[in-house]
Amino acid sequence: MILTTREAATELGLSPFAVRKMVEREELVPIIPGAKPLRFHLLDVADAQARRVSKADAARLDAIAEEWRALG
Repeated sequence: MILTTREAATELGLSPFAVRKMVEREELVPIIPGAKPLRFHLLDVADAQARRVSKADAARLDAIAEEWRALG
C-alpha cells in the first residue's frame, strides 16, 4: 500500500511537517527520493514508527534508571 505524506503522518501520529523532517533526517525514505509529492510504502512507515517508539521507550527507561540510581 502506498501512502501520501498526510496519510503517513496520520499513521505515525505526527504532522506532515514532522514527516518531511523525518525524510530530511533519513529516518523515513520515500519511494522516489526527491519526488514531489512524497509517497511512502506502508511497511516503511511501520518500520519508522517502530524505531520511533523504541527510541522513546529507551529514553523513558534511561530516565527511570537514573531515578533509581539517585535513590540508592
